[in-house]
Amino acid sequence: MERNYNVGSDSNAITLQVNTGTAAMCYTIANQVLSGGQKVFKADSPDGSNGAIAITNIGSGADLKNTEIVIQTIADFSALPQDVIDSIKQDPHSLKNKLVIEYIFSGGATGKQHFDYDNDDFIISSDGKLVVVTKKIKMIQ
Repeated sequence: MERNYNVGSDSNAITLQVNTGTAAMCYTIANQVLSGGQKVFKADSPDGSNGAIAITNIGSGADLKNTEIVIQTIADFSALPQDVIDSIKQDPHSLKNKLVIEYIFSGGATGKQHFDYDNDDFIISSDGKLVVVTKKIKMIQ
């Protein structure tokens, strides 16, 4: 589900932070998607961060308005016990208990705003070992 963040109308710096909590191995990338569909890299999770992105300046409110920030996290559950993987396959909504992702935007007109992923933001591989979460945040004014 797409969410909105009000960046304001000036040149204030907008920051993004992504926190993850899981036993899975994760990688996260954030891109700005322009109106024509072009992607501009903004941030990704460094090695050893398990998908987390520290507070990162992703641009000014003026540069971000009317675009989307698309944040994708790939979670690899293959090293976990088979019963955990089976539970994800059998009940996809149980994923919320096994993978926590928090998206935090700051610097805009609405100040600091937290988002979680929604049930329609993720897909699970047929074997239950890989999960891709895609969160779209529209930058509005």
